[in-house]
Amino acid sequence: MKRRQAEQIVVEAARAVCRGHMTVANLWATIYNLDQVLETPAAPKSNSIDVTSQNAAAFMSGKRQRTVWAAILRELRHNWQTTDALCVYLNRPHQTVSARVNELRNSGWIEAAYYDLGVPLTRPTRSRQEASVWKLTPRARSIIAGEQ
Repeated sequence: MKRRQAEQIVVEAARAVCRGHMTVANLWATIYNLDQVLETPAAPKSNSIDVTSQNAAAFMSGKRQRTVWAAILRELRHNWQTTDALCVYLNRPHQTVSARVNELRNSGWIEAAYYDLGVPLTRPTRSRQEASVWKLTPRARSIIAGEQ
């Protein structure tokens, strides 16, 4: 099966979830089944000096990417965190966690936390720099609560 066909199937399944014709659990099952059919890109060799950004992106696609997404969402469900705190919690490099945080923010799953007066909530990082604190969006909270 070609990647584009798989993407179209996932989009249709997501639309079915939005219309109430499918549960989120069924959507995840669809994605899992498609992962079994699609080819997974080979991981770059760890001793390779010439690992490009493209190879790194291919290495982090698919199951690895979703694993980090899920871990971030699980942690933010219980605790609002900075990207730096998520790196420590997940024991992952900043580049990996930051990329997944940006993807989750851009897709509407997480957002920056604010005080009541609209002032951004920040916390110091390990390097003592102030960083945004992330939290689940109301939409994400309702979807995750519906999975239980």
